[in-house]
Amino acid sequence: MADSPFVYIVAPPNTKTETEYWRIQTEKYIHQEKWETNTIRLVSWADKSVGLYMTVEAATKMYRNLHRRRCAVVQIGTKARIPLDPRFPKFSNKTMSLETFVFNKTIFVRVNNNEGPADVVPKIALALKKVACTGERDPRCLPMHLFNPKFSDERFPMPDLDIIDDEDGAPKSRLDWKGRLWMISRPPYHGQEILEVNGKELQKGFHWDVKAQKNPTELISTSEIWQMPPKSYLNVYPDAAIRGGQSSAVAAKRIYPPRRPSRR
Repeated sequence: MADSPFVYIVAPPNTKTETEYWRIQTEKYIHQEKWETNTIRLVSWADKSVGLYMTVEAATKMYRNLHRRRCAVVQIGTKARIPLDPRFPKFSNKTMSLETFVFNKTIFVRVNNNEGPADVVPKIALALKKVACTGERDPRCLPMHLFNPKFSDERFPMPDLDIIDDEDGAPKSRLDWKGRLWMISRPPYHGQEILEVNGKELQKGFHWDVKAQKNPTELISTSEIWQMPPKSYLNVYPDAAIRGGQSSAVAAKRIYPPRRPSRR
């Protein structure tokens, strides 16, 4: 993993506003540290009163990268929303705040009227000194937008890591908002990548076996939707990657995006 952080600057689309000045100044301070940056421009809803959102493509790519090196996310100005259903990215009622989306996964900093661009680098530098995850059984490893997309800002902070453990079962197995069982898979794990959560490297290939119980459900990420009949299971990784279970008599099926028919 790289030592210096990769910083995502999430900014409004309008380049002729005060927030654009904040973005430019923030980028200047970050580049003085020789840290890499990537600016993600938000998109307006049809109803402009709702706010701004990130495209599902940008959200998926950013979330994956948060688990591959030390990152920070800087939100410029207004609160950003993340679409949670790739079929309906412009439906504002199927969203999560950017802060909640990256909560416990990376360093999050705001720039607004109260917190200026000059504050960004010191806050990131201070957070880099901490490893904010204890390992595979830590609930901060969970891709929360899959496990419980109704997880809200009102539950911040997560005191002593007890909220999820107490409500959803023992650390080795948890029940999500749809009653699916998330079990930590036993080594050796599928996959060859070493992911990290907020500075803590996880075991290579670490994932959960997510099993549907009595009712059929859909497991929805920012890029995929899987249909899960009762007793079917999927492999789910901390970066929200999903892999079909290989040994279940009842198979889960990816329904979005639809698979292309194989050529004979």
